[in-house]
Amino acid sequence: MAERSASIRNIAFVGHGDAGKTTFAEHALHKCGVIKRPGSVPEGTTVCDFADDEKERTHSIDSASVHMRWKDAKLQIIDTPGYPDFSGTAFAGMWACDTSALFVNGVTGPGVNTRRIWNAATRLGKARMVVVTKLDSDTADPERVVASIQKLCGPKCLPFNLPNGIGQSFTGVVPCFGETTDEAPVFGDVSEAQNALMEAVVEADDALLERYFGDEDISIEDLGAGLRAAVEAGTVIPILFCSATTNAGLPEVLDFMADFAPSASVAHGVFAKTPEGEDVDLAQSGGFAASVFKITTDIHVGKQCYLRVWRGALPADGVVWSSDAQREVKIAHPTRPQGKEFETPKALTEGENFCVAKVDELKLCGTISAVDERVVVAPPKFRTSMVQLAVTSATRGDEHKVVAALQKMAEEDASFRVERNTETNEQIISGRSSLHLAVVLKRLKSRFHVEVDTHVPRVPLKETILGKADGHHRHKKQSGGRGQFGEVYLRIAPTERGSGFEFKDATVGGSIPKNFIPAIDKGIRELMVSGVIAGYPVVDVRVEVYDGKHHPVDSSEAAFKMAGARAFRNAFEKAKPSLLEPMMDIEIDVVAKYMGDITGDLNTRRGRISGMDSHDDHQVIQAQVPLSEIQTYSTDLRSMTSGEGMYTMQFLRLEIVPSNVAQKLIAEYAKQREAESE
Repeated sequence: MAERSASIRNIAFVGHGDAGKTTFAEHALHKCGVIKRPGSVPEGTTVCDFADDEKERTHSIDSASVHMRWKDAKLQIIDTPGYPDFSGTAFAGMWACDTSALFVNGVTGPGVNTRRIWNAATRLGKARMVVVTKLDSDTADPERVVASIQKLCGPKCLPFNLPNGIGQSFTGVVPCFGETTDEAPVFGDVSEAQNALMEAVVEADDALLERYFGDEDISIEDLGAGLRAAVEAGTVIPILFCSATTNAGLPEVLDFMADFAPSASVAHGVFAKTPEGEDVDLAQSGGFAASVFKITTDIHVGKQCYLRVWRGALPADGVVWSSDAQREVKIAHPTRPQGKEFETPKALTEGENFCVAKVDELKLCGTISAVDERVVVAPPKFRTSMVQLAVTSATRGDEHKVVAALQKMAEEDASFRVERNTETNEQIISGRSSLHLAVVLKRLKSRFHVEVDTHVPRVPLKETILGKADGHHRHKKQSGGRGQFGEVYLRIAPTERGSGFEFKDATVGGSIPKNFIPAIDKGIRELMVSGVIAGYPVVDVRVEVYDGKHHPVDSSEAAFKMAGARAFRNAFEKAKPSLLEPMMDIEIDVVAKYMGDITGDLNTRRGRISGMDSHDDHQVIQAQVPLSEIQTYSTDLRSMTSGEGMYTMQFLRLEIVPSNVAQKLIAEYAKQREAESE
C-alpha cells in the first residue's frame, strides 16, 4: 500500500480567475491520453467545468476532481475556482491535496485573489509550485510576472525553467535544473538561475550543504532528492512556464509534478486526533481514514460526497465510523470521479479520491475512519461570509421547503450560511459576495424547484443609555372585585460595552415583598427585548430597584411586572438614550489605480481608514465602517474596480449611532407605533 501511495500526487490547481487552470487540466488530460481531444472553456466542453452555470459563466464555480497517469505517477488533480466569490470551495479542495500549484496569467500577472490563495496554501502547510501560463500570447511579459511573483510570494520562488520566447516564438522551455541546453531563454540567465536553485536546494539539506562547500560532486539524483525534500518542506517554490493550448512547456510541468511533488503518503498540512484527543500522525501506517472535501446535492441524484483517503484502505464491508454522526455508517458502491463521470475502482487505498452517494451522515470536512481505530481530522478554518440577504418564500406554503433546500446548499459550501435572526425575525443567508449568493439562489431554483424573494436585512441595532436616571411608576387598576396594584422606584445606569444587563434588589424594610422582585426583573427584561425608543433590544444597562409600595390584597406578580417595565421605560427615556450599530473591520484589496475612488467612497460611508499597505501594484486598505453603510458593498466594489477589487470584513464592536441618523430611526419607529395603535 505504501508503495502504491508513493506514486500518487494530489495537487490542487489554484490561482486567480482566468489564470488557465481548467485549460491546463484539459490539455493535460489529453496529453496523458485520458480524453481524445481537449475541450474549451468558452465553448463549455471541458471535463472540469461541467455544471450548466459554469458553462454559462465560462469560469469554474465548483471544484472538480480528475486523474491521469504521467510517467510512473498517478496525478490526482482538484481544479478549483479562481474567483474570490467561491473561495470556500477552493479552500476545501486545497486542504484535500498535498501540493498547491499556483497558476498565474503570464500576461496580467498575479490577480487580486492570488495573494490570498497563496497565504491560504501557506497556512495550510502545503507544498507549493507556481505555473506561469499563456506564454503563447504576444503581450506576455514573463520577466515582469516573475518579479511580481517573487515580490508577492517571496525569494523562495525560483525559476525551474525559463521560456525560450513569447507569442508564436514560445515553443518550449530552457531547463535550469539538471542537464541544461545551449538554447537561450527570452529573459534571464540560465547559469544564474541554475546556481540560485542549486544553492537553495543544498541550503535545505545539511549533508548536501557540507558536500557543496567541500567542492564535492553532487549527482543529479542527489540534487533531485534534495529538491524533492525542499519542495515538500516549502523552502523552495519552483516557477515553471507553459502554454496549455500549444502544449509548450506542458510536459515539463507534468514531469515536475511526477518527479518532485510530495507523494500522497505525506498527508501534508493535515492534523488528526483520536476522539479522546490524542495526536495521530496520518503519515504513519494505520487504519482507514478519509475526509469529505466536496458535497453536491440534487433533487434527483441526492447527496454526493467526495472524499480523500489519508491512510489505509476502505474496509471490504464498507462499515466505517463517522466523526459527524458519532456512529458507524456504511459506505456502499464507492466510485472514482473523473469530472462529471464516475468509474468503479478495484480498491480504495491511501491517497485516492472517491465519491459516495446518499450517505446523509457525512458533512463537509468531516472524517470517516476504521471502526476499531477512530480518527478525527481537523477541518480547515474558512473565511467569514460577508454579504447577507434576507429571504422569504416566493410561494405561500413553501416556507419549509425553502429552509430545507437552503440547508442542503449550506452543506455543500462552507462559505454559505443560513440562520434565523431572532432579533429581526428574518431568515438570513450569507455568502462571500452578491455573485456568490446569486449563484446559490439560481441553483436553489434549478435543483430544488423553489424560489425566494430577497431584500437587504435589517441592521441589528441595539438601544442603550449614556447617562443615569431614576424611574417611577404606580400601576393601579380597579375594575370591580380584586384590583391591581404595584409601585416601583428604580434607578438605571450604563455599564461597560458588552457587559449586558445587571439587576439589583436594593429595597429595604419590605417595601416590596421579595416574592414580587422576580416579576419586576421579568417585566424589565421583556421590555428590553422589544426596545424602548426605536424597537431594538436594550443592552448594557444596570437597574437597581430601591423602593416601592404594595397592597396586601391587590398586589400581584402581574401588577409588579407591569410597574417594573413602565418604571424602566420612564428612566430610560431620561437617561440619554442612544442607538448602537455594528462597526465592521474591513480590509479592501484593490489595484493601486482605484485607490482614490475607494478612499473617497469610504468617506461617504462614514468610514474611518485605519491603515494602508502596498503589495506590488495592489493596495490593501484597512478601515472601520458601519455595517449599515456596506450591506451592498460587494456589488459597489465590483462596479468601482471593474471586478478587480475584493474585501473581507468582520465584526469589530458596537458604536453609538450619530444623532442625526438615530433621530430619523426613532421618528420612524414612533410613527409606526402610532399607526399600529390606530
